[in-house]
Amino acid sequence: EGKFQWYYDTIEKPTTVVLSDMEKRGVHIDQDHLRQFSKVLADKAEDRAGLARGIGIRSTRGREVGACLEAAFGVLLPRTDHGNIRADEAALLRLASADSYEQLCDRPPPHTAIQKVVLSILSTREALTLKSLSADGLPKRADADGIIHPEWKQTTTITNRLACANPNFQNVPIRGELAKPIRRAFIVPAGMKWVRVDMSQIEVRLFAHLTKDPTLLAAYPWDGPAQDVHQLVADGLG
Repeated sequence: EGKFQWYYDTIEKPTTVVLSDMEKRGVHIDQDHLRQFSKVLADKAEDRAGLARGIGIRSTRGREVGACLEAAFGVLLPRTDHGNIRADEAALLRLASADSYEQLCDRPPPHTAIQKVVLSILSTREALTLKSLSADGLPKRADADGIIHPEWKQTTTITNRLACANPNFQNVPIRGELAKPIRRAFIVPAGMKWVRVDMSQIEVRLFAHLTKDPTLLAAYPWDGPAQDVHQLVADGLG
């Protein structure tokens, strides 16, 4: 009980004060930039949907997409437990013989007919999702001063990691050509700067500290850059 009280008094309770201040200060966004980019996304979605429309797809809903793909190419998509066609990203990527959307986008031509249609569907979904959640959604969350005040939660994840809600900033895209314009909408007031802090592999670092394992301690020295712990373990195994 004493350890839990110490943990609460020295870590959780002070963190609550910091998170409260973060919520009050909020995050500034450029609403005009997002409104303009929303129009760009709408145009991109319209352009990218061309190939999908060529086989009769009129929306990005899974059931309609799956039925059109099966009719056009004679393929069989997986089913849900209730017997409905599954046409989520994972199912479509398997159909296109790709491991990820990024891999499919970067694959050099020529593409097969089905790969072209799958790429059309997924890229249309990407543009529409970004438009709905970010370009249109973020301004709706801002106050009169263009500031969003999200909720920072410290007790909602099993891993004890910090969570964000209303909106969830952790859903803001990082990769892809459409991600940068979204991230550019986050601005800082005059006299302030963005600071990015990323503690990579924090759990392994803590494990190294607690176990005093020589290999792990060598991977994460206090006075130097971290090494690839996976490669160190592989080397140790021969």
